[in-house]
Amino acid sequence: MDEKKSAPAILVVDDEDEIRSLMERYVEGFFAGKGKFLCRTAKDGSTTLECIEERNFELIFMDVHFPGGNGIEFIKLIRKKEEANGFKPARIICITGLVTQEEGIRAIAAGADKCLFKPFDWKEIPKELEELFS
Repeated sequence: MDEKKSAPAILVVDDEDEIRSLMERYVEGFFAGKGKFLCRTAKDGSTTLECIEERNFELIFMDVHFPGGNGIEFIKLIRKKEEANGFKPARIICITGLVTQEEGIRAIAAGADKCLFKPFDWKEIPKELEELFS
């Protein structure tokens, strides 16, 4: 198996540069000294589509609303791809600025494992990484 494919892979989808950058730093900090990993970021629908067509991810932080995309529809697409290819399901954490229960319910119904509402506690990110990769 290709080394790139066997390294843990995380995808961060958010249209806010600061959110993507901070998430990437948390991931890099978590994996420092622990071996290889891949962290991809996407800010729009076309880049997100490229990423999910390229490979399977173990963890995905998915914004609900971003240019050229709808996170809930992408979650459904990811779950279909995983099922069709026999991939282990990624842990998908939805991120949204819309603080409504309905938004969270829709994300979970689409296949998200958890929903974080902006502004969220940044301590959640290392917790998720620790839970999945330790």
